[in-house]
Amino acid sequence: MNTFRLDKKDKNARYYLTIDQLGSVAQVFVNGKKAGTIWCSPWSVDITSQIKKGKNCLEIRVANSLWNRLVGDANRPEAERIMQQSHPLAKPDDTLVASGIIGKVKIDTKLPLSAQK
Repeated sequence: MNTFRLDKKDKNARYYLTIDQLGSVAQVFVNGKKAGTIWCSPWSVDITSQIKKGKNCLEIRVANSLWNRLVGDANRPEAERIMQQSHPLAKPDDTLVASGIIGKVKIDTKLPLSAQK
């Protein structure tokens, strides 16, 4: 969980939380309310109705990839594995795929065309 401060909220603007790139999928919560799920480019979700002037709390829940889970399980004793497979797909030394938040997280503001000068 992280916090950010919004000094002024423009009633004509839309506010978007944007992530440079995600390794998989993420749920975004602002001030305890779900803003949405990000799962593809442009890696962005509208947070206009969740943010407020002043202090805001941000939580981003990121899922790991299924492949990384399988590689992780391959490194555990069989009794401790989370996933059950009839035929193992991953080996302990297989390469993990990029996962999580990749790059910067920012809040973009967009004004309607009628308000832009």
